Amino acid sequence: MMAWIFSFLILVLIVLTLPLLLVVSGLIVVFSGFPIFFYQKRVGKNGAVFTMYKFRTMVGNAEKAKRNYVSLNESVGPAFKIHNDPRFTPIGKILSHTGLDELPQLFNVLRGDMALIGPRPLPVSEAKKLKPWMHARQQIRPGIISPAYFKRELSQRLYGVDAK
Repeated sequence: MMAWIFSFLILVLIVLTLPLLLVVSGLIVVFSGFPIFFYQKRVGKNGAVFTMYKFRTMVGNAEKAKRNYVSLNESVGPAFKIHNDPRFTPIGKILSHTGLDELPQLFNVLRGDMALIGPRPLPVSEAKKLKPWMHARQQIRPGIISPAYFKRELSQRLYGVDAK
């Protein structure tokens, strides 16, 4: 019963954000062209592979160009992250830094692949690099918002410092 209620609430959230989804889609087309969405295989709960949806924020060949920017990786561990990634499109940088690029993941939540809050799902290639003790992250459903985000925000707001 609770699953149906949760699914209904996510569906309501999708309907409420539909105007924003349409505006963001239009901005991507105007400033970056097609495609609007980026699809990528990610690893979810219990190692299940699923297709994650995002608004496209990078140039078309970003995955191939990634190897040229490995030295700029700011993430610790197997994840790859560059805050001011040179592969961002102009509108993509804004979408990424505001989190609006994650809105299509509400469909992943509706499908049951993701939760609203949980560890970010890693691309299959990065998940293969996990050390054995890191596999615990795959025991729960991955989320749109990482608990680490709340830790950083709380530290910045309360103490004026960045939490690592």
